[in-house]
Amino acid sequence: MEEKLPAWLDWLRFLLWPILLLAALMVITYTFSLVANFIAAPFNGLLAERVEQHLTGLPPPGGGTQGVSGLIRSIPKSLSRELRKFVYYLPRAVGCLILFLIPLVGGLLGPVVWFLFSAWMMSIEYTDYTFDNHRYRFREMHRQLKRQRGLCLGFGSGVAFFTLVPIVNLVVMPAAVCGATSLWVRYFREAK
Repeated sequence: MEEKLPAWLDWLRFLLWPILLLAALMVITYTFSLVANFIAAPFNGLLAERVEQHLTGLPPPGGGTQGVSGLIRSIPKSLSRELRKFVYYLPRAVGCLILFLIPLVGGLLGPVVWFLFSAWMMSIEYTDYTFDNHRYRFREMHRQLKRQRGLCLGFGSGVAFFTLVPIVNLVVMPAAVCGATSLWVRYFREAK
C-alpha cells in the first residue's frame, strides 16, 4: 500500500503506523476484557451477592447462590446476561468508531464521546450483577441507571480510568463489582 502513495504524502506513513498500532492494541484490550468478563460473570454475581449481604446484613436475594452447585447452575444465566450486554454494546461501539472517521469532528469529539461511552458501559457492566441478583431485566436496569446518569457516569469514569493504569487494572474488576454493589445499596435498592 505504501508504494501507491505519492512521494509528497510519504509523511503519512509516520502518522498511520502509530494509529494502526493503537487501534490494534485497543482491539486486543477490549477483546481481552470481553473474554475476562464472560469468564468472571458467575463469580462476579457471587461477589456482588456477598458484598450486598455484608453491607445490608440481610440474606442474599432468593436465598443466594448456595455454594458451588448454585454457582454452576448460575453459569448459563450469567453468560446469557453477558451476551445481552454485548448486544447492547456492539452497535453503539461501532457508531462511536464511525464518529472517529469523520474529519475534524472525529478528532475533536471522538475521544470524548468514546470515553463517555466507555464510562457508561463500565457502569452497566458492573451494576448489572446486583440488578441481576434481584431478577431485574436488562431493560429495567437500563431505565434505572438512566435516571441516575450523572452518578453512573461518575462511577464508570473512575472504573474506565483505572482500567488504563497498569498493575491497578488487575484488581479493577472485583473492586468495580464491590463499588457497583455499594451503589445499588445506596441508590437503587429502594427504587424498586
